[in-house]
Amino acid sequence: ALKNGKIKRFKSDFIVSTIPLIPMLGMLKPIPPKNIIKSSKELDFLSFIILYIVVDEREILPSSYLYFVGRPYNRISEINKFSPKMCPPDENMIGIEISCKEEDDVWKYSKEQLFEYCIKYLEKDKIIKRDEVKKIFVLKARYAYPIFFKDYGKNLKPIQDYIDSIPNFKVIGRVGEYEYIDIDQCIAKSFNLVDNITPKLKGKQ
Repeated sequence: ALKNGKIKRFKSDFIVSTIPLIPMLGMLKPIPPKNIIKSSKELDFLSFIILYIVVDEREILPSSYLYFVGRPYNRISEINKFSPKMCPPDENMIGIEISCKEEDDVWKYSKEQLFEYCIKYLEKDKIIKRDEVKKIFVLKARYAYPIFFKDYGKNLKPIQDYIDSIPNFKVIGRVGEYEYIDIDQCIAKSFNLVDNITPKLKGKQ
């Protein structure tokens, strides 16, 4: 771990990693066998951009989120429909979701470029108008969606077996396990993992 710019080392009884699977393998010491590294290079993730646009409080969408085709984005969410506490009382916000690869031009866009990339379609579809936008900001996730290539299973299996061979170490989560699961499934799997780990840790006390 880093503390004040310096590496601090510490011991643990058990490690649970939610780090994306591919870069996590490169962090292990000793380095995994060559066949494991080779298999990991055959796997990949889609990247993910969310452009948030803030407007005055009003209803924007007929539901919490809508999916789109033929647009730069694949989904738009209205944040206040998830909870009225998500925004200040006088504001609402939409999250515009764009899937891409790291090498795509859109991944390198500034928030202003992303706004221009999307606004003409938002206006065309009568979602928001340019002149009502109060502010914008962007979040980017390099590792977001595991890509299931035709032969991904044969490359993933040896990696899973290798991880299972490491004592007191588990990976979890969509990017940690290279598994497309929803948040409720992530939470359930986390609870199950804790239930399995707890007896082992109690035995060391």
